[in-house]
Amino acid sequence: MQDPPHNSNNPMGTPPTDDQVLEHEQMLQTAMQHQRAGRLAQAEQLYRQVLASDPNQPVALHMLGVLAHMAGQSELGIELIAAAVVSAPDYVSAHNNLGNMLRELGRLEQALAAYERALAHKPDYAEALGNIGLAQQGLGRTEEAVSSYRRALAIKPELVDTQNNLGNV
Repeated sequence: MQDPPHNSNNPMGTPPTDDQVLEHEQMLQTAMQHQRAGRLAQAEQLYRQVLASDPNQPVALHMLGVLAHMAGQSELGIELIAAAVVSAPDYVSAHNNLGNMLRELGRLEQALAAYERALAHKPDYAEALGNIGLAQQGLGRTEEAVSSYRRALAIKPELVDTQNNLGNV
């Protein structure tokens, strides 16, 4: 995985035209299909094409960050996803994935902050609540973790991982 692209085609950061936005949406859909099918190099190439003309495109930044993390480059993944949430502060799944990466690296307080930002934009985001529980549990805050797990399950009872986490507290 390479470093984030530098935008030579759009040095002033001019917003993309409507046609470019539509083209980017199509490219992003194709890239995500490639990613789901395990064709990661093709997905990465398309995300980078989008970022070459719109370096602040939040979905491309987020998904490229996920790819970086999958490739073992978690710090680059964190950097890319952090840029995505700067570009789109209400992008809750990016906040959640940022929290997941931080939690996996043992940066639990930072992970909690990322999950809380997701909840600030979507208070019923059960997955983020379950992840808050994981971070709290990792910090030894068991009662808070139990409360977070229960809140998550009250919203979305089918979260099997959260059910298991609650059962293991």
